[in-house]
Amino acid sequence: ISMQYPSEYLTDTGFNKSRKIPRNTVLVNGIGNIGITGLTLIEGAFNQQMHGIIARNYMEPKFIYWLMKSYYVSEQMKINSSSTTIPILNKSRFSEIVVAIPNKQEQMIILERISQFEKCIEDIFRLV
Repeated sequence: ISMQYPSEYLTDTGFNKSRKIPRNTVLVNGIGNIGITGLTLIEGAFNQQMHGIIARNYMEPKFIYWLMKSYYVSEQMKINSSSTTIPILNKSRFSEIVVAIPNKQEQMIILERISQFEKCIEDIFRLV
């Protein structure tokens, strides 16, 4: 069985030669619009202009996703990026970002609260 990837993103040959990342890896853009964040839903790959965070057992991937999108982390990314024409946040500077990670139970409580806010936002847009 051959996996299919959108042709505009990565060919089978490219994927087979790439550095693979598992499902639930948090990706953070490191050039230009620094800090744009995503969560992979399937195994994937990325280039050198992205940073990947693979959650450990004590981390909930969706918590890490929201943590990377937080104002606190976004500001650290801006401060740690270069001030060239196109901002770049290289791997060593990305690694300098300091975050506090609560235990997994607290992460789940925070995620439940975020989910409640998301539902409220969806309800608001249904009314518009």
